[in-house]
Amino acid sequence: MRQVQKEFAKDPRVVFVTAHTVFEGFSTNTKKTGLQSLAKYELSLPMAMSGTPTKRSGLMRDYRTGGTPWTVLIGPDGRVSWNGFRLTPEQAIARIRELLPDGKVTGEGSPNPSEKESTNRDKGKPEEDR
Repeated sequence: MRQVQKEFAKDPRVVFVTAHTVFEGFSTNTKKTGLQSLAKYELSLPMAMSGTPTKRSGLMRDYRTGGTPWTVLIGPDGRVSWNGFRLTPEQAIARIRELLPDGKVTGEGSPNPSEKESTNRDKGKPEEDR
């Protein structure tokens, strides 16, 4: 995951989130242990919790997950493009690139949307006013 995050670190179009989907061992699979796992693997990303002893994880139900770690890739159009158990960093990078409109990561020739907006907004202004 670190390799995949690093690849897309400067691209605002790519967002990473983790969900700690608890389906057993509720006394040990806690928010604290989920955060410890993130620290152990040196991951810096938001973490959601899903599932309680009395309510099955809605994420597990909706995405029909069947193990840990499970990966779901969702494209800009909101469609799931990958939903599975085994995904290598190289496969993840290739699949995410396929989801990008130009297939390029910001910084590889595809303009950063905010830079493009800034450039268009500043057209016609004297240099010192930009």
